[in-house]
Parts: sequence; C-alpha cells; structure tokens
Amino acid sequence: MKIKTISHQTLYTEYATINDIYYYQNNIINELDVNLAPDKNYLYVGTKYNYTKDGLGLELYSNSKAKYFGRFINDQRVSLGRFIINNKNYSYYYYGEIKGLYACGFGWHENYKESTYYEGMWNNSKKEGYGIEKYNKDNSVYQGCFSNGKKDGIGYYVWSDNSSYMGEWSRGTLEGYGIYHFQDGSIYTGLWKNNKMNGLGEFTFPELKTYFGFFERDKRSGFGVLIWYKEKKVFLGFWKDN
Repeated sequence: MKIKTISHQTLYTEYATINDIYYYQNNIINELDVNLAPDKNYLYVGTKYNYTKDGLGLELYSNSKAKYFGRFINDQRVSLGRFIINNKNYSYYYYGEIKGLYACGFGWHENYKESTYYEGMWNNSKKEGYGIEKYNKDNSVYQGCFSNGKKDGIGYYVWSDNSSYMGEWSRGTLEGYGIYHFQDGSIYTGLWKNNKMNGLGEFTFPELKTYFGFFERDKRSGFGVLIWYKEKKVFLGFWKDN
C-alpha cells in the first residue's frame, strides 16, 4: 500500500492497512508495536526505490516477535541496523553493522535470557575477531579474540572471585600457553589442554614454594623440581598424579 511520496523515494507498507501505521517520523523506532493485519506475519514500513526497499525502513515479524530498523539498499539490509527479538526461545538485542541477513562488522549484542553482553567484531552473525564479553550472572569478563563465535586466540578472562587467565584459547577452552592467577594467590605459568594444566609449567604457591616441571590434567605428573625458598630445600624427581 502506497502511503506518501518523498522526493525520489516512496514510503510503503506491505501487508498492512493504513490504520496499522501511526507515524513515520524521527521517532519511528518508538512505534514498534504497530498492529499487523490479522492474516499476515510480516510488516515493512519504509522507503522504496524502483519497487525495492531502499533507504530507512522498519520490519516486523509477528510469528517470531522480531523487529528490525535500519538502512536498506536494493532490498538488502546494509550499514547500521537495530535488531530485537523477544519470544520463548530467544530474547536479545543487536545494534551495529549489518550485511544482508547477518551481523557483519562492529556491533553491540545483549542476550537477555543468558544475561550476557558483547561488543566487538562479527562475521555472518558470529563473534569474529576482537571483542569484550560480560557475563552479568557472575560478573565475569572476557576480552580478546573470537573465531566462529567462540573464544579463540589470545584472550584475558576475569572470574567473579578475581581469579584470572591470560593466554591462548582454542574453540572456547584454555589451550596452549597461559598464565592463571588463582584466588588464593597461587600462579600457574605454562601449557594448558582442554582447560587443564597439561605439559611443562611453573606453579608458585603463596607459601613461598615453587614447582617447575610437568603436569597432566591439573596434577604434577612426570619430572619436576619443588623448591621451598624459606626452608632452603629442593626436591628433584618424578611425580605421579600429585
């Protein structure tokens, strides 16, 4: 349904009556709860050029309760956009760069059901590149690299008890070289595998002693050296699941 001509562009609604549209002004984003026609689940309000979406527009999907507001070129979402969805399966907000149907570039994302917030780079609607993710349930924070939606590369994570890890990640797990600061003041510097201390590393205890040697699944296993600095003692030998 054609509503109004604006220079070279025309404001249109698709699958709706004139009564479904209240105002198309600067505050259009506040008019998201416009009523849809009873037998349709999609509504577009915005500008068109040569019968394709072109310029600013608003999309509403009643089945999924999704809302998108942003810029279109040749029927495709481009540049900056705002996407909101709130139903029994998903509840989140995204504002940032869009390419077609996907978040692509820099953007902000808040998942209300999981209580997480992310700002950083995206590719094909997955976290990709550098970003910061906050977990509001336990106030933990990760900042670093992502790949295919998961922590991957170099990253820094701080847990709610103030323990922290700085180092390498692979597909969401601690993997490779990293430094972990424990809540009690202990520090481990070395290799990790599947979130466990695994391989050669150094573990410094708060009571002035240090172990340097091999680990397997978080336990001392293999050749190692334990030094008591205060007592000036040294133990050198092999360890087994200690």
